[in-house]
Amino acid sequence: MVDDTDPNEPRYSLGTETGRALELARLLASPRFAALATALEKGRHIGPEDLEFYPFLRRNFLGIVEFYRTWRSEILDGGGYYYLSGDPDHFGTAQLTAEDMVIGQALAASFLDSNRMARGGTVELDDFLDDLERHIGSTQRFLQILSPRGVKRPRARSEVEHREAARESALKTLRRLDNLGFVDLTDTPDASVALYPRQASLRFVEPARRAAGREAELLEVIKRMFLSGELAACDGEINIGSGIDAEQNNADHGKRETDGHE
Repeated sequence: MVDDTDPNEPRYSLGTETGRALELARLLASPRFAALATALEKGRHIGPEDLEFYPFLRRNFLGIVEFYRTWRSEILDGGGYYYLSGDPDHFGTAQLTAEDMVIGQALAASFLDSNRMARGGTVELDDFLDDLERHIGSTQRFLQILSPRGVKRPRARSEVEHREAARESALKTLRRLDNLGFVDLTDTPDASVALYPRQASLRFVEPARRAAGREAELLEVIKRMFLSGELAACDGEINIGSGIDAEQNNADHGKRETDGHE
């Protein structure tokens, strides 16, 4: 259990204008805030699994919201996780690729799968890819989606080689999504990889969530939209942070404390 009442950590609360200013100044001086801000501005989604950041963000939510509001940006609550909707003029922007979106949508389906929870919450990479291929409903389309970008394939390449290339491409995508807080990856003793989908992965299936009449129907709606190709058409609907360099980002936070805000 994480201690959520550390007296040495800053805690932002409402009060007099002077008191709020002092609390905000104390918050901005915290090294943990600088680390959290760097993660948020790189597009990371902060959930309960982020033991270093999640309790701190919840304790100081009002102050962090106020800080980013001065930069025309918002901290959004996705229902169990938080992320930054940043002003691109200050923080830049980047969009996920079609492959990122499809893998993310498969993560959302896995997150909702009761069988995964019965197995302890994790799923092996190869099992995850088997599920993804079933969702897509076509081996050819599955291999096409997971073809590494910019690589020309010889026509004589075997399906085994295609699948191995697709697996490596999927793993690279999953590592990107791990950095963004959509999934946790762990190496297994047999040199494989296990995935633990996080609640933030549900951002990838907003069209399905809108189409589902009830939360209990969501998984079936996702599978149906996968087969129809509707979900894959959502390429680019999720914006993430610019991924700016962490050292430069921390320097920028120090500058923001002294610069005037617009």
